[in-house]
This record gives sequence, C-alpha cells and structure tokens, in this order.
Amino acid sequence: MGGQWATDPYGRAELRYWDGVQWTSHVSTRGVAADESAPAPTETPFSRPFSAPGAQQYPTQQYPTQQYLPQHGAQPYGYQPYAPSTSKASTDGKLIAAGIMTIIQGALSALAGIWLISLSQSGIGRLADEFSGGALTAIALVVLALAGALLTGGVGAVRGRNWGRILIIVLQAIFLVLVVLAIVDSPDDAAGATFYVIYCGVVLALAATSKIRQ
Repeated sequence: MGGQWATDPYGRAELRYWDGVQWTSHVSTRGVAADESAPAPTETPFSRPFSAPGAQQYPTQQYPTQQYLPQHGAQPYGYQPYAPSTSKASTDGKLIAAGIMTIIQGALSALAGIWLISLSQSGIGRLADEFSGGALTAIALVVLALAGALLTGGVGAVRGRNWGRILIIVLQAIFLVLVVLAIVDSPDDAAGATFYVIYCGVVLALAATSKIRQ
C-alpha cells in the first residue's frame, strides 16, 4: 500500500504523510514541508467508517481513502451510551414456599430446643443429665443449632439467595435420611414420623426444582 498526503488528523498542520501503515512525522503547511520531532499524540483514528455532516476525511490502514473523523461532540458509529440495568432479581415462587416452610420448621425446632433446655434445668432433667453424662443438654444444644440453621436457610430462600436454597436442600436431605433410619430402627413409630418425612420431602422438592431468576 503506497503512502500519500492527507489532512492532518491531529490538527497541527494542514497535511500529514500516511506511509500506508501509520501517520508519520512529515507534515506540510501551505506547501512548506517539515519534519516533526515531537511524538504523535496518543489519540488514534477510528477504525471503522463514520458518516456525519461536515465530517473530515483522512485515510487509515483499514480504510485508506474513505475514513471519517467526527466533529467535536459527535459519537462513533454504533455508539450506545451505557445504561445500568434497572431490573431486579425475582425469586421463584417455589423457593419462597420452601423458605416459609423451612422457617416454620426452624421455629418449631427452636421451641423444642428451648423446652429441652428448660427440662434439663429441672430436678428430673438434672438427674437424667447426670445419669446420661449430659446427653439431654447436648441434645438440646444440637436442636437449637439445627433450628438456627433452618431459620437462616429459610430467610435466605425467601430473600432469593442461592446459598439459602442450597442450605435448605442440604438440611432437608439430612433430616430425611435420619428420619428414614429412625423408622427402619423402630417400625412401631413409623406412623408418627410419616408426616415429617412428607413435610421434609415437599420442602426438598420445592427447593431443588426452584430457580433464582436475574
């Protein structure tokens, strides 16, 4: 590609020499040629055509004869100003239902843990704790910890948090396994545990099939 003189895109002279690859330091004003020793400005020509009224032509490597420099304040071809998204994350109805059911489950577990704590402080409870090596108090603390985890996961799910959804799935799966093992160990108590199995299964299914839409 041969070189040619063209309008100086930097505005420091009338013409600047394009060597076919880049703008050089050779300039010309009113027919008087000169060699600029200062480095060229950091701004570079646009790499795609821009058509605007009164636009100034100059060649580039990609478009050696038909390239346009927009006037001051004009936007490049295809320019779209950045607009921040105003859409908010929406929560799946199934995840909200799973969160509410988990919150109820956590509240009931918290009441059970508080009742066990109060029982362990009674005379009979202290005697049972001494006989069992503190098992009653330990069970009460475990129940309260599980209640806190259930409440945390339920609130997170209602608010559309993915970590709340994952926490519900993990907890309900653990509960299902424990209840099924208890039923296998004591078949006579299966009738009382059936409702809890169904409850945990429904919550697990709702959380597992829900989606968090952005």
